Amino acid sequence: MANKVAIEAQIQDALSNTTGVSTWAKLESYLITESDSILENVYSDIITETHLVNSITTPNSNFEYSVTIRKVGGFVHIHGTFEKVYVGSLTPHIVFAFNDTDFYGSGGGTAFAVGSVLGVGMSNQNMEAAGALNGEFFGFSVIYNTTD
Repeated sequence: MANKVAIEAQIQDALSNTTGVSTWAKLESYLITESDSILENVYSDIITETHLVNSITTPNSNFEYSVTIRKVGGFVHIHGTFEKVYVGSLTPHIVFAFNDTDFYGSGGGTAFAVGSVLGVGMSNQNMEAAGALNGEFFGFSVIYNTTD
């Protein structure tokens, strides 16, 4: 996914006289159907990641997780579940890390379990859940701003 500056540069390049688009069909492709088009950046696909099957996240063996991720412009929405499977104390409590810089950012949300509520959030590339106890299973939602 591109950020605002990259999209602006792509449009300016496509419309320039020296390397510009020669037909309306090429312009339409450039703005709508290419994998990094404006349309794809605004209406991106939902990505499903788990601690077992992942492409944009790197799991932490101390947690199991299942999440859906959607990036819309400069915002990322993450919804899902996680469970702390490590016996002992952890610092920090990193559930997973993004390995794709398009998803780096910061922001917070809330995780809920039976009898427990804790804060969760993004810190650069890390999804953190401070205070999770061994064996606790949480449902959570986080919406945050990306860094680029």
